[in-house]
Amino acid sequence: MMIRSVLPIPVLDRCAVGSQYYDMPRKVLGALLHDIQRDISAHFHVGDRYRSVRKVAQHFGVSLQTAHRAITQLIKNGMLVAKQKSGLHVISIQPNWKIIPPKIVLLSNNPDPRFNQAVLLGLRDALAVEKIEVKLVLNTQADTTSLRFGEWIGSLKADGVVAMSFRNSALPFYFAQTHGVNLISGIIYDDLPALPAVQHNNTLHAEEAARAFHALGKKRVLCAGYWDPARNRRYDAFVKTYAKLNPRCEVSYAWLAKPDSVAKLHLFFMHFQTDIDAVFSLEYSANYAVAPYFVSHKLTPRNNFLVFNNENQSFQYPGLASVRGVAPSLRDTGTRLGEKLLARLKDGRWPEPLVESI
Repeated sequence: MMIRSVLPIPVLDRCAVGSQYYDMPRKVLGALLHDIQRDISAHFHVGDRYRSVRKVAQHFGVSLQTAHRAITQLIKNGMLVAKQKSGLHVISIQPNWKIIPPKIVLLSNNPDPRFNQAVLLGLRDALAVEKIEVKLVLNTQADTTSLRFGEWIGSLKADGVVAMSFRNSALPFYFAQTHGVNLISGIIYDDLPALPAVQHNNTLHAEEAARAFHALGKKRVLCAGYWDPARNRRYDAFVKTYAKLNPRCEVSYAWLAKPDSVAKLHLFFMHFQTDIDAVFSLEYSANYAVAPYFVSHKLTPRNNFLVFNNENQSFQYPGLASVRGVAPSLRDTGTRLGEKLLARLKDGRWPEPLVESI
């Protein structure tokens, strides 16, 4: 009895070498074109001699026919030139993304799907103009401070990486950069000023919140956040601004990372007076810790609740009217990161300013 194969038949392309034709899967050719472009951009300069067709086949583990087809395509598109007796030479290190679309990765160290989805939507807003797709990759590395993490970023083989919610990762980020990864971060690193970044202007937006509550006559404001108040720039800016506006005001901090924060929130809301009390959520995650108290105590957020930022322009929570955010949304941040990365992919340079506050 004859058993027929049920394996899928690959889509084939035809390549002429000499006077014969060879069939090859289009996906193989596309992947090779992508890898060669990245190889040239990361490891070669204009004028350098590039690998021969045979060495390309050996290095990337493909057939001679596939290597020949890829090199022919890159010569046609102006990245390589074939010279008699001296072989292939690099004439451009800027990839031609019209050949193969770039691989873009949103690399997130934040497990919250709402956070990641908001940033992802913003990136897609920016990259959709060029029909470039972006893939979400959640970090799986325990130690994000070592060179091994930088090697892992390189193993993603991405042409652009948007890194979100990483701290103390300057060393591996620098390593990835020097190995040809177009890396842009959602956090400004003071110890890595060469890293392209987009981050909220903490001082500007915290001061805006302080002025808004002062104009409403608030005498007691509870700030809520997960970061150490001694190192929280948003909290520091809010306190200093409010103290200048009203030296008699009372500003306190609920450090949500501490067990006693629940008791502090509970006590504040038990004695909440809508005419003089207000809450300022300093971080995206803190929004969801504070909102249930407004719902359970049947308090309106109008004039009493502000958030630093949210997935979109306003914070939405079941049973609660929308809450204004003073800073650009996570989606807006994703859009700006995507725009800067797209500019880099198009002309090989990061747009100014390299480090941008929004």
